[in-house]
Formats: sequence, C-alpha cells, structure tokens
Amino acid sequence: DNTVTANAVKIVTGAGADKVLTSDADGDATWADAGGGGGFLGRVVYAADATYTAGTSGHADVTKIVIEVQAGGGGGGAAASGSTNVGVGGAGGAYASKGPISVTSGQTATIVVGAKGDKGAYGTGAAGTIGGTSSAAPGTISFTTITCTGGGGGAASGGTAGTGGTVTSASATYDIRVDGGNGVWQYNKSGGDSMLGCGGEQPTASADAGRAGTGYGAGGSGGYGEAQGGGDGAPGIVIITEYA
Repeated sequence: DNTVTANAVKIVTGAGADKVLTSDADGDATWADAGGGGGFLGRVVYAADATYTAGTSGHADVTKIVIEVQAGGGGGGAAASGSTNVGVGGAGGAYASKGPISVTSGQTATIVVGAKGDKGAYGTGAAGTIGGTSSAAPGTISFTTITCTGGGGGAASGGTAGTGGTVTSASATYDIRVDGGNGVWQYNKSGGDSMLGCGGEQPTASADAGRAGTGYGAGGSGGYGEAQGGGDGAPGIVIITEYA
C-alpha cells in the first residue's frame, strides 16, 4: 500500500511557533498562521479619569476595541424637617457604546468618568445633586467623542423628580444608546434606572432614609418623612473591551 510510517515528520519551510499545517488541492502541505483572529482578550475598566493606551493592559495583540460610556446617577432628595412628605428620586445617567474600533499598539483615548450625584442629607431638606458626565474622546485612536450626561438630582419634599441623562453627542458617535430613567415623584420615591444599574428602592416606611442606586449610573431614592435624607446616585464607569 501507500502508507508511510515514521516516528516524526519535520517540515522546515515556513515553520514557526503556533503555526498550523495546511494543504492545497493537490495535497501539498505548508505551514500557515493560525486562523480565527478577532477573539476576546479582556476588559479595561475605568472608575476615574484616565488615558487608555492600546497594548498596555497585557494584551499587546489588541487590534479592535468596543467603548462603553456610562454617566453617573442623580442623588435622591431629602424630606423636609418635621414633614411627612417625601423627597424625590434622582434619575439614571445615560449610556452609549461604540465599536468595534480599529486600534494599533500605542494609540490613545481620553477617558472621563462621571461622579455619583450626592443625596440630600438628613435634616437639610435639600435636593439631591446631578450625576457627573462621562465621556470617551480620541487621542490618536480614530473615533468621534462619545458624551453621556448624568441623571438629574431629585428635589426635596414637594418638588419634581430628576430627569434622566441623555447622550449629547451625534448619533454617528454611538451604536447603542440608552438614556437614563427618570426619578419617581412623591410616594413611590424610587430612583431612575440606568443601562448598568438599578435605581434605589423606595423606603419601606415613614421616617426612613432613601436608598442608594446600585451598579453604575442609577439614581438614588428620596427620603420618606421627618427630615430623612435621600440615597446617593451610583457613579459612572467607562469600559473598553479589547479584541485581537
């Protein structure tokens, strides 16, 4: 028969680490680079302002990225002193994502991460504050700045709910857009949701403090009665996912 038996076969032409052996239609074998590029490498997560530099996160072979931008959530309002009224919920911050975006090692982007909105504190009868704006802007990576505004703070007793954050950059700058959810007015008292978080739950009884937003970008709920404070909003975040 035509069987060849050997302990080893060594083909030196074109050989190299991590190569695969392929053949053409005539059965001639050659070494080739492994296929199936574009695989997931990992995520770089930013909880504070920073500069992203491709190839410095332990993945020197990165060629594409997806950027996710989440703004901060608004703080919940406090109840007025001596009142059985309620503070109002803060709103969720906006979210947007873009990608895949082509990169080469050493290219950069500027990251800004929005802070949480602060609650109206106990005994102050104060409104919550707005969540911070998050953004990703090109350094030497080619894309257009993505800007997401934070959720509005909830008013004190008898006021209005926080308004959800929005994506203020043009539609061409993102592939997915999710505006923040509005806070809830009066006796529901809950915070607005975001793409990456859930609004603070309403207090369960009179003379109860508001709850903080969970995850990233969600609003805090308002305080319920007798000078109770609201809940803080959740902070923003920017996530860059890397691919080979």
